[in-house]
Amino acid sequence: METLADDDEERYKSQFQQYLDDGVEGIYSLSYCSPQDRCANNSIADGLEDLYAEAHAKIRENPNLEDPEKDTRGKDHWKAESEKYRLKKISREEKKANVQKRIAELRK
Repeated sequence: METLADDDEERYKSQFQQYLDDGVEGIYSLSYCSPQDRCANNSIADGLEDLYAEAHAKIRENPNLEDPEKDTRGKDHWKAESEKYRLKKISREEKKANVQKRIAELRK
């Protein structure tokens, strides 16, 4: 990541634009330091490292965290939902009546 910033800053900005927009860390720029210094406090790589360290610490605090956007609708809700689209069976007499009705329409 740092080598790409040193070699081609435009390509670096295009590849890591989402990180820059999210404000993970400042842009690793040639004006801040030389390639030999590695400028550790201004690189996105260090920002990502901090971000992941923070996320892992939160996971260690509570590894069984529930998803707040989890769907809590129960079995009854989904049964009622499927009943909306299920076709009802018709009796044999109704089937015969429908066939006779179609035959009559075709004879007209």
